[in-house]
This record gives sequence, C-alpha cells and structure tokens, in this order.
Amino acid sequence: MFQLFEKIKNCQMALVVWGRKLGNSKTKIEEKHKQLEALTSMNTADNIELIQKVRDEIQSLLFQDELFWRQRSRSIWLSAGDKNTKYFHQKASQRRRKNQIHGFLDENGQWCTSESETARVAEAYFQNLFTSKNLESVLDSVDNVVTPDMNHTLLQPYTPEEVKRALFQMHPSKSPGPNGMSPFFFQKFWHIVGKDVTTAILSVLQSGHFFA
Repeated sequence: MFQLFEKIKNCQMALVVWGRKLGNSKTKIEEKHKQLEALTSMNTADNIELIQKVRDEIQSLLFQDELFWRQRSRSIWLSAGDKNTKYFHQKASQRRRKNQIHGFLDENGQWCTSESETARVAEAYFQNLFTSKNLESVLDSVDNVVTPDMNHTLLQPYTPEEVKRALFQMHPSKSPGPNGMSPFFFQKFWHIVGKDVTTAILSVLQSGHFFA
C-alpha cells in the first residue's frame, strides 16, 4: 500500500507539471478564435480544410475546458461540503443536548451522577449482560441462516477479480480518496495501475494491516 501511495503521489506531481505545460485554456481558445477570424476573412477555397480544422480544435478546447470546470466544481463542492456551517453546528449541538446522559440508577436503586459512578454502573451492566450464560440464551434465540457451504464460501481468500469488480462497481465521479484520485482514474487506467492496486488491496485484506 505504501508503494502504491508513492506511485500515485509521483503521478500527481507529473500531472501538475504536465498541466502547467499545457497553458491556460482560455488563452488558447482566444488565439484559435483569432486564427479562425483571419482565415474566414480571406474567404478562399484553399482555406476550407484549414478553417474546419481550426473549428474542430476550438470545439475540442471548449470541451476540455468544460470537463475541467465540471471536475473542479465538484472538488470545490467536496471541500466546502465538509465545513462546519452554522446550520450543521446547531443541529450537532441540538443532538448532543438530546443525547446527553445525566445519570444512572445502580443495582441498589441509587441515582449516580458523577463520572466515576456512571462509568462503574455502565461497566457493571454490560459485564452482566455479556456473561457466557446470557450470551448462550441470546444465541439460542437467533436462527442459524448461514449454512456450512455458505460459511465455506465466505472463508475463501480474496481474489484479484473481486478487487477489480468492486472498483468498477463504483461511480466514476464519486468522492475521491485522500490522494485526490477518483474511481474514474483507476477504471480508465486499470491496464496500467491495476496490478499495483490489486496487490495493495489484497495485502491489506490478507494481513489485516493497512501498511503491511
């Protein structure tokens, strides 16, 4: 997983450099429009193919610009969506007041309000609840719906095919991870990054540790 993160980080840095080399799309569009005006003003048969070529280039630049701002607007929305606005702050405060516990009645019927007393009562309650005797009675009431064959299937090791299937089931433009890469990046370039992604995911699933 660490190796995958490092490769993604290097890819991001390379994309930033590449993006700077491309220059400002607005400037390029303006330049192409001026070029088109100059060609159309000549109004000669020799310029027909060149005029069409410039028009196609303008359409391509406009499409790329639209994609950029569509993705950019989502990035801005995701960043702003996590901010602690006044509304959500009030809702959180209201919920906190509603869920606040002022005290417990212990096993002797005494009202306990201090932090140490309420902690002791809560601990004693759950210790008694989850004793072997109580758990056995609870399990007896639960229907056994997982058959041995189902359990055998569930215990099988994860496969590369399952990793790919799970990733391709994600919506391409849904929330990108901390590395800024959306599912679309991995789906589009799976033939390049698929092996590294699969190895990293399987290492986590098999070891139980994120960085293994």
